[in-house]
Amino acid sequence: MAQSAMTGNSPTTPSGGSSISIPPSVSSDPNPTLTITTHKLNGHNFLPWSQSVKLFIRGKGKFGHLTGAIPKPTSSDPAYEAWEAENSMLMSWLINSMEPEIGRTYLFLPSAKELWDAVQDTYSDLGNAAQLFDIKTKLKETKQGSGSVTQY
Repeated sequence: MAQSAMTGNSPTTPSGGSSISIPPSVSSDPNPTLTITTHKLNGHNFLPWSQSVKLFIRGKGKFGHLTGAIPKPTSSDPAYEAWEAENSMLMSWLINSMEPEIGRTYLFLPSAKELWDAVQDTYSDLGNAAQLFDIKTKLKETKQGSGSVTQY
């Protein structure tokens, strides 16, 4: 029998039968501006910040907003208002998890996905990881004469 996520009780229909479990809505979150990580993005700590944020948002079941897996519905779609509320909550969480001078930069972006993508583009150096690995590998293999670089 399904359990209600909000009350822990089995939900029932007006006829007394069991119904499907419905995940809690955005309005069930008592504190949409809560601190989601102790790692405030400061421009130099993107990796720990992003990992902490992802863990929190995945735990809330909202990660699809950041990846685009939960796309914005049309304004005539009945799900539009719920999507807007979730998007606003996620944007608030993200901006409040940044140092104020960084968060202000992203305040007027239209969606949590666009905010997330812009922060990644600005602060992530993962795109350079392959180049960095290649340089380190070449450096290790560098020789002068018959000896390695570390011998000199």
